[in-house]
Amino acid sequence: MKFNTKKWSVILGVLLLLIFSINSILSVVVSNLVNTQLQEINEQKKLTISVGKINLNVFTGDLNLKNVQVKPDSLFFENFKKGLAEKASTSEFTLSELKIKGFGIYAILVHKEVYARKIIAKGLQLNLYKLDNPLDVESNSTEGKIARIDSIFIKEIKQIDFKRVVFEDFDFRIMNVKNADTLFSYSGEACEISGVNLDAHPTIENYFVVDKKDLEINFKEQEIKTNNGDYTIGLNDIKYNYKSSSLVISNFKLNPTLDKKKLAATYPYNTEVYEINTKNIQFKGFYLDSILRKGVVSLDTVLVEQPIFGIYIDQTKPQDLNKRPKFLNELLKGVTEPFNIEKILLKNGELNYREKHEKFKELMVLDISNLNAEFSNVTSLKDSLDFGSDLKINLKGNICKVAPLNLDVVMHYNTYNNSYLFTGSVGAANFINFNDALYAGTGVKFESGKLQQMNFTVTGTTAGSTGKLLMRYTNLNAKIFKDHKKKKTISWIGNSIIVDSNPTKKGKLRVGAIEFEREPHKGFGNLLWKSVLSGMVNTVNPVGKIVKEEKKKTQTVHKKEKKKWFSKF
Repeated sequence: MKFNTKKWSVILGVLLLLIFSINSILSVVVSNLVNTQLQEINEQKKLTISVGKINLNVFTGDLNLKNVQVKPDSLFFENFKKGLAEKASTSEFTLSELKIKGFGIYAILVHKEVYARKIIAKGLQLNLYKLDNPLDVESNSTEGKIARIDSIFIKEIKQIDFKRVVFEDFDFRIMNVKNADTLFSYSGEACEISGVNLDAHPTIENYFVVDKKDLEINFKEQEIKTNNGDYTIGLNDIKYNYKSSSLVISNFKLNPTLDKKKLAATYPYNTEVYEINTKNIQFKGFYLDSILRKGVVSLDTVLVEQPIFGIYIDQTKPQDLNKRPKFLNELLKGVTEPFNIEKILLKNGELNYREKHEKFKELMVLDISNLNAEFSNVTSLKDSLDFGSDLKINLKGNICKVAPLNLDVVMHYNTYNNSYLFTGSVGAANFINFNDALYAGTGVKFESGKLQQMNFTVTGTTAGSTGKLLMRYTNLNAKIFKDHKKKKTISWIGNSIIVDSNPTKKGKLRVGAIEFEREPHKGFGNLLWKSVLSGMVNTVNPVGKIVKEEKKKTQTVHKKEKKKWFSKF
């Protein structure tokens, strides 16, 4: 028995030594094979790939690569910066570690086939370089057209199949290639890519074409802070599907890191604090190939489902008189990155606007419920800005949750003064329902009155607006908080004489003139509201300015009606 024990111990020791030796030998063989392939790829003068260390575990079928670096060939990169590389973007990346799980040693050595159950990439740092104005250059050779972004040169391999690629701890940046400015940066903890295959080209030897027809990319539970630390951005997941050309962001949230009132208190001026929550954001027509080749983000539709927008402003803070907010058409004309979105749709949303004012415990509250909006022709493309359609916005909802609102805005791209026009209507409601939106900000409190209908038409530039407003109402009565009587637009309400109905008891219909000179440190929302308010004031104020043409037209109509009445006798 002792002899047998020794014998089997020796045999077992020899087997273990043989296994470890085979593992070491195969590790060297695979390392040499990988290095040979890298050398072949580098000689193509498209990419430069380097690997620090290669380890193979035969028992588990794991291949580990340390300190992987992939970057464009230096000559190729110089041509790319000049726009001579047949595409508008290129990239470079480094990996601290690349684990290839289920690596088939026998298949690669005998059948020249590469497959893996799973790939784990750790510590990815990816830089995507964009070119502002790529030249339209096409290669004349068939092989030149193949050897582009969708293909890779790998010698003496017949088939490559990867099931899943998982990224852990990654950093992604989009950069302008000429000035090295960072246009966008994003860091995350987990991302999974599936459905990517490398298929051998049917006619060109040693080339593999990237097959993306089943490509899916999934980011899970991301949360980042904005650069200033005031907000956190969170989401459940981001899913991209190549086949449907769609990208979906689930449960996107933008929330202040502090309570909104506390954050507003930290600002020196009356700066807005935002909150945004959505169910889903769908990007339809997200054509990845076109984006990578042309460098232009062109989307058919962006659908935002059930968005809730919150805005809080502490108006007890001073105004920043040096602030110069731009209108949306101005902002788009100033964007250097090319993009085009046919439509942005907001479905079944809410707007919750709050202001804090001195000497008022109550906040000014303006809510728009059942919010639906459509933005058309949202673009930064120069041809579209110079010769294309205007930016158009349609918004529908219920003001103060009761009064139906319909608003149409047209903002011109190709005018020197950024002109615009907007028309709208507000449906029937009791004036008392508007008290929460008016009292703290203006000191006006309605005690009675019925709004039947309001219609307005406004044109203007960044300097101000003009237009007209027709507001039909009955039995209006209001009071004003005494400290607000100094305000020009509402001081007259403190008097007992107001136009309490329109048309008046004599049948006269007043059409209020809209005239508003914009305060340059305030934005388009303020201009829109103040323009409409000026028309309301001129309607209700007995000495307010009314549209003369409408007045003459109304009087002519009344004269005709009188003639018809007397003709009956």
